[in-house]
Amino acid sequence: MAQVNDTLAAQPSPASSKRVADKDDLRRIWERATGTSNDGWAYNGDIGRHKVPIKTLPELVQQEIDRQPRLTIEPADLERLMAAADKEQARRDDRRKQERLTGFAATVGPRFASATLENYKASSPEQGKVVNALRGYAGSIKEHVPAGDGIVLFGNAGSGKTHLLVAMGKAAIEAGFSVEWRNGQDVFAAFRDAISSDRSESAIVRRLVKPDVLILDDVLPPGGTLTEYQSATLYRIVDARYRQCRPVWATMNVENGSEAERGMGVQVVDRLRHGALTLHCDWPSYRKVAT
Repeated sequence: MAQVNDTLAAQPSPASSKRVADKDDLRRIWERATGTSNDGWAYNGDIGRHKVPIKTLPELVQQEIDRQPRLTIEPADLERLMAAADKEQARRDDRRKQERLTGFAATVGPRFASATLENYKASSPEQGKVVNALRGYAGSIKEHVPAGDGIVLFGNAGSGKTHLLVAMGKAAIEAGFSVEWRNGQDVFAAFRDAISSDRSESAIVRRLVKPDVLILDDVLPPGGTLTEYQSATLYRIVDARYRQCRPVWATMNVENGSEAERGMGVQVVDRLRHGALTLHCDWPSYRKVAT
């Protein structure tokens, strides 16, 4: 028994086996957290392997520190690590934002790429009210988007609804959200193509449910009414996003809710309208005035 006790006494305690982290330790922590390791330490959760990070860099640095219970990080070293993580996180956020803005501009096309709320020509009190309401939403966009608060702009064709939602889309990207812009008829065409080429319709739905914000422009066709298949397709997208509190921002050329319900179905309109900022763009077409 004495021999056993002597053996146990000879084992160092966890506290006594701790050591102060050196430069190599700090480098490994940084490389693992940032996903830049070349020594096989990188793992699936690191920021470098994800388009959108699961955790922020400071969180990943702390996670790596917590995985080294026998290392003691000096306060000055920890402060430097966290400051570097904050700086690198800001750099990556800015790069991702610029990439999203560039992609968004390419999708909406050169006519609307430069659209902002500031350069929208509000020449009537009604237009001013709509723009101010959108500015209010944009001012609290970091609360509205996670809450699933949609935007519905309806009214005459040519009233500038696309310009306004493109401007809002850019505001969402600036706030750090992912945004997908789609013309309604292009969405339905994608589903038709999927059927004809024997591809999965569910993959299209998943792609349109994924972004933080989905903008559906001119969701109703020129004739004003969706087919039964189109209505069912739209419902799948809108309902999936509704259940996950991911807002849909939509424009439609209708004069009131009843016309929208006749055109795309009560269930779709009900989900688009629930909790949304719904604005009537009730003024003449810019295109008609221009001619």
